[in-house]
Amino acid sequence: MERHGKSIEIYLMDGDANGRCEVMLANWNVTAYKLPNDLVVHSQSLTNINTPGVYLLFGEENGKNFVYVGESENVLMRLGQHLPDNDGYLWQNAIVFVANRRGTLDKAKIKYLENRLYNIIKSIGTYQLKNRNEPRKSSLSQANEDAMEAVLDNIELLVPVMGHDPFKGKSELTESFNTNSPNILQFKSQTLKAQCNQNKNGTFTILAGAQIRPQISASLSKKITELRQQLQSNGQIKNNILQQTLNVSSSSAAADFILGYPVDGQLYWVTTTGSTLKQFKNAQTGKVVQPAVPQEMPQKDLELYLKNKIVNTRGLLHQDKTFTLLPGSQIRAKVQTSMPQNIAKLRSQIQVDEQWILQKSITVKSVSAAAELVLGTSANGKLLWKTIDGVSVGDWLEKNN
Repeated sequence: MERHGKSIEIYLMDGDANGRCEVMLANWNVTAYKLPNDLVVHSQSLTNINTPGVYLLFGEENGKNFVYVGESENVLMRLGQHLPDNDGYLWQNAIVFVANRRGTLDKAKIKYLENRLYNIIKSIGTYQLKNRNEPRKSSLSQANEDAMEAVLDNIELLVPVMGHDPFKGKSELTESFNTNSPNILQFKSQTLKAQCNQNKNGTFTILAGAQIRPQISASLSKKITELRQQLQSNGQIKNNILQQTLNVSSSSAAADFILGYPVDGQLYWVTTTGSTLKQFKNAQTGKVVQPAVPQEMPQKDLELYLKNKIVNTRGLLHQDKTFTLLPGSQIRAKVQTSMPQNIAKLRSQIQVDEQWILQKSITVKSVSAAAELVLGTSANGKLLWKTIDGVSVGDWLEKNN
């Protein structure tokens, strides 16, 4: 995507680059402030900061940069509560983001931003995080999540302008990604970003910067399991990001390594034109490429996926229309009152770990029952479960029955 110039207005509130400053991005309804610790007490007149917002506290300890990520419905008051006796450290600068229009940032939105900022900075690892625990992420509508992701893009742009850059490693880790190269394959996932290169000898190289799903299914091969554990222990996987290129034997080994459970890699790796590796190989050899949506019900089970920002789930639709959730699937821990009672009873029987990763497969009567079990609420499984090609199972069944 082509990048365009940005217009930023910086107001030095004390006439000093080391003092307080107000930073505004053109056509953005959020304002940023940098407040040195010793000048917070002189900022009571900044009524705009007595509102909901997110903030980052920056400092240095033992020669290492640190940051604390926080949120508050009254940011200025909250900054005054961050004292060395309470926190165990002394921060130097606060960078604050608040709305300059009423209602833009409510409690749910700032909680979402707090969680996302924490995890982005943690995944990069160039700054030590002072948060004792991971902030809890609020649940937003898809429209609001997209809006907050746009806010995050601007936060990542503006924070370095104010003298701190906990996001610097993010660009460095993705430098190896080159979507214009014909040899580079993209990983087909809504939640994970990864690329690999197919080598002339048939092996595959996963590029540095690939995002790794942290959970490992019991069905993953012993070899891939041990490889992931080894790279995790020696620091080559840091905060679920591959730090160095990694050679593996096949496309499936590459996909298995990233997902933590076994799949057909030829269906997960896609070219820059959107063709799966299997379709690309068939085209190269002159074979007839099978359509993405089969013309009749396959003789084997249909692999389906339910993925969003909360869950990453995989299952099999059987010919009798029953559905099996597979080990390694992420289950939403929170339940809602709209969840059917029979599903609530099923959820009490499933085997999950402390992160709500399914440890043992479970078969239910329908795709909707499976979706309700995963999400903890009433759900239309025909809309939510999708094939590897992104076709909803409802559309798939309508075309193939």
